[in-house]
Amino acid sequence: MSVAIIGGGPAGIVSAKSALECGLEPTVFEKGDGVGGLWKPKSGSVWDRMKTNISHHTCLFSDFPWNQSTSDFPTQSEVNAYLESYAEHFKLKPHLQMNTSIRSVEKSNEKWLVMWIHDGQSHSKTFDYVLVCSGIFSKAYIPQIPGSENFGGPILHAKDYKTPEAFRERRVAVVGNAFSGCEITAELAPSAKSVTNIFHRAMWILPRYLPSAKKPEQKLPLDLIFYSRAANARSQGVPAEELNARKSNWFRGLTKQGEKCPELAVETAPSSSQFVVISDAYTEQVEAGKIALKKGSIERMEQGKLIFKDGSALDADAVIFCTGYQTEIPFFSKDILSSLDFDPADQLQPLLLHKTVFHPNLPGIAFIGMYRGPFFGILELQSRWACMALSKKITAPSKQEMENGIQVERQIREARPRPQFPHGDYVNFADDLARQIGALPDWKKFESENPSLHNKLWEGPLTAASYRLTGFGSNPDVALPLIDRINQAAS
Repeated sequence: MSVAIIGGGPAGIVSAKSALECGLEPTVFEKGDGVGGLWKPKSGSVWDRMKTNISHHTCLFSDFPWNQSTSDFPTQSEVNAYLESYAEHFKLKPHLQMNTSIRSVEKSNEKWLVMWIHDGQSHSKTFDYVLVCSGIFSKAYIPQIPGSENFGGPILHAKDYKTPEAFRERRVAVVGNAFSGCEITAELAPSAKSVTNIFHRAMWILPRYLPSAKKPEQKLPLDLIFYSRAANARSQGVPAEELNARKSNWFRGLTKQGEKCPELAVETAPSSSQFVVISDAYTEQVEAGKIALKKGSIERMEQGKLIFKDGSALDADAVIFCTGYQTEIPFFSKDILSSLDFDPADQLQPLLLHKTVFHPNLPGIAFIGMYRGPFFGILELQSRWACMALSKKITAPSKQEMENGIQVERQIREARPRPQFPHGDYVNFADDLARQIGALPDWKKFESENPSLHNKLWEGPLTAASYRLTGFGSNPDVALPLIDRINQAAS
């Protein structure tokens, strides 16, 4: 059975590997000249010195460890090298077709007709199945601001920012204070003439390393502290408002945010969803006066100047918009997009799918990584579920199950106030996906037969390797050393 995989980033290559495991014949269509997607050097959407927000203990596939010499938080080049090595190790490269643009995906009897352009020539082929792995970060979003044509200096999106040297001795305005906004602002501060961060509301800004609960004098990568099954179990049944209030109090104690700089005080109610940004240098540089802050919205631009809605003005030589992305899936017809409830302007939930993977009106198609979340482990679980269902190794969800799942996603879309991520509970989201494919550890069995391993899996940090211990595709010889490694890192 053949499967077309659209996109050669992390979701695409792990889907190719999952397809081969299930006896499917994959063809990966990638518009660039190599694997990597967002992480591809030069053509990708990340800058040269960008680091991951989660450590390589969480940012990994379940059966492929990082090189031991890798930084705790890998750089753009290290992530791309990891993905290249993954494709090489699992012999995926013969299945990759680069420099290819998908024109359309259409129903053809019980199969799918895929049309594409390669080297200027049109091609088409009918596939049994299709996996959409093109990601939600498709089109850079820059708000339309009157007078931008008169500004006179460079106006760009974060995806086109690569290095601070291009802005040396310039007055730079960075619009947006989420992950890329804070990190780019902090990277510019040492060499720009001035840098001003423009935003609407402050978020909690956490460093990549946090004090260990057991040894407060020891600092650990934050994901080793955030994600454990034991901690999640203790939160079950606690009202969301109380959990949010706990997070707010914890973050306030960790960061002391707003004490030295009132503009950084988080103003949302403690009971509301707490938005978090990861940056090691931003807060320190704000407090040192190297970063200026401006709350508000730009009303218009003039020559070398930004005019705000409150009437104030800011002199600037360049503007970098860190304002997110809109999703594009242009190869689908209007009817299919309508079935998906597709809304390209919705940066949280652009399309509605059962557990972000399946849709009842699109048999033979699955979606991998088409949700807002940073975890390689989730991409892998989605791909394993999709390929196992398509290859009939497990029973696919029923139409009613999928319709019920889509209603859950619709509730997330319609929630007010909106959460930062549609599936922010990484532990339960991952375990739920693992349950669909029979890869969730048998806790009672492990507790009685191997209590040491049970303790590592339950009390220790979550790692994708825990989903390679049982079921189809299990590989304990690789998984167990990875589980030991992450527990040692957290000890």
